[in-house]
Amino acid sequence: MSQCLAEWPTPYPSVGPNFGGNMQQSKLESLIEVNTNIATGFIVSYIFWTFFLVDWIEQGYVTIHDNFIITMMFTVIAVIRGYLWRRFFNAGFHKLVHQWVIR
Repeated sequence: MSQCLAEWPTPYPSVGPNFGGNMQQSKLESLIEVNTNIATGFIVSYIFWTFFLVDWIEQGYVTIHDNFIITMMFTVIAVIRGYLWRRFFNAGFHKLVHQWVIR
């Protein structure tokens, strides 16, 4: 039965057992990637607030415009950080994590 399912066409070519033979992440490896992304996000956020947004904090108020700008900064940083971690894990570090997980 699994052979029949493997031959079943999928609407998403990047999903499924016949996707180019690439090794996919296990659930634990995905959890490690996500936690790495979140931990670095916390650190980057703390550093960003401490060193770059001190002026807004010292003024004692943040306008709606300031709030929008700050939110956009964090969004751009999060997208870049998430993209870089995904590329890093998929490029080679993923193989090291996989070897570590299966031992």
